[in-house]
Amino acid sequence: MSAPRSEALAASTPGGRQKRDIYAIGGLKGGVGKTTFAMYLAQHWALKGRRVLVLDADPISSSAFDWYEEARKKQQGNPMPFDLEICPSNELDKILEVRWLDYDVVVVDCGGESAGVWTSTVRVCDHFVIVVAPKKAEVKKVKGTFDTAVEAVGKAGRLTEVTPHVVFTRVKSARDQGRRPHNEIMREKVLALGMPLLGYEIPDHVEYEDAVDTLPTQCGHFTDVFDEMHEVEDAT
Repeated sequence: MSAPRSEALAASTPGGRQKRDIYAIGGLKGGVGKTTFAMYLAQHWALKGRRVLVLDADPISSSAFDWYEEARKKQQGNPMPFDLEICPSNELDKILEVRWLDYDVVVVDCGGESAGVWTSTVRVCDHFVIVVAPKKAEVKKVKGTFDTAVEAVGKAGRLTEVTPHVVFTRVKSARDQGRRPHNEIMREKVLALGMPLLGYEIPDHVEYEDAVDTLPTQCGHFTDVFDEMHEVEDAT
């Protein structure tokens, strides 16, 4: 079963384009690759010449900040391709309205522990991305996270401006004894709930684990995911 393309939450398109593209990256569970997704997305746009800022908004851990600082040290004085700041605030919607206005792209690593960080960010984002591994216990919780984001966007009056996405990461497709790959089963469950699950997935490859504390020059499977995220915008 193929996934539907992610589309804006309402059918019409916004009247104008914002100065910045803001991405909210979230999910309930740690260890599924939210920070990895955020850092690869930042690198993706930096390689295209955009001025990019990553906000580490995770109130529990500072994974993005730690990654960035270690990578910066390994650059041995060379400038980083994007900037990063820590801002785990429940009022990111208000803060983003007045700060960091000179960036083309802002990627917010929301973490998974604060509903306040998540909802405040999705109120002002252009894309929100829910990152989840194709496991039964995690998939059960995705709908709640998705509905919370849609409700926040609706209250902000921005249903025509925000594009939602759900993406599978850490995918292990093989199963023994001739049974169907687990990601296929979970994919059907997510699609049956009407959520915009991307067709491309991020496999559980060691190369993405090894990328931590570095800045890879190639985005690998993430390139296909990012391109799919923007198919609708490119077509309009």
